[in-house]
Amino acid sequence: MRAAIVEEFGPIESHRMGELPDPRPGPGQVIVAVRATAVNFVDLLVVTGKYQFLPPRPFVPGKLPVGVVSEIGSGVAHLKRGDRVLTLAEQGGYAEKVCVEETQCFKLPASMSFIAAAAMALVYDTSWFALRERGRLAPGETVLVLGSTGGVGLASIQLAKAASLGKESGGGLGRIANECNINAGIYLRRSHQRRPKAGWWFGTNVKYE
Repeated sequence: MRAAIVEEFGPIESHRMGELPDPRPGPGQVIVAVRATAVNFVDLLVVTGKYQFLPPRPFVPGKLPVGVVSEIGSGVAHLKRGDRVLTLAEQGGYAEKVCVEETQCFKLPASMSFIAAAAMALVYDTSWFALRERGRLAPGETVLVLGSTGGVGLASIQLAKAASLGKESGGGLGRIANECNINAGIYLRRSHQRRPKAGWWFGTNVKYE
């Protein structure tokens, strides 16, 4: 199979495309024919050796690939060939195929495209963990999101809205807010606008940057 291969950590241009043997499923594992994998900041950190958790080399980068189950190993009970899935693979997504534990796969709804699933996976996972596990955000509380025009920022506002939480944005959303179905309180940072008084963020329960 074709794959992006990292033999030594370094800048993106130092890595190469190459051929690797097709993976084979072990007990409880499936082979997923990759249809889409996002390119996130964490992937840059991994291939350059700057992430806190680094895989042994050589390896194929690419977190959370999305695709179609093409082979199943013994003991697999809940997936079958042809199922469309999002995987929680830590690497391996920048290849034609990836081997994943069945327990690390989630079926995609028919209405969700491979590209949409790959694009949302990491940013929503990160935002949910930050808001609920670290921030302990509860219904009725308000979150201040700084830098809310990026993937994680937009996801955090949408998750807060879906959970019926209060929400504030400090990133200058405008048109992006409408496209992403966000009706948050928005403070647009423009040079001609008056800056809010010092301490304007004190009324929020969680600050997310």
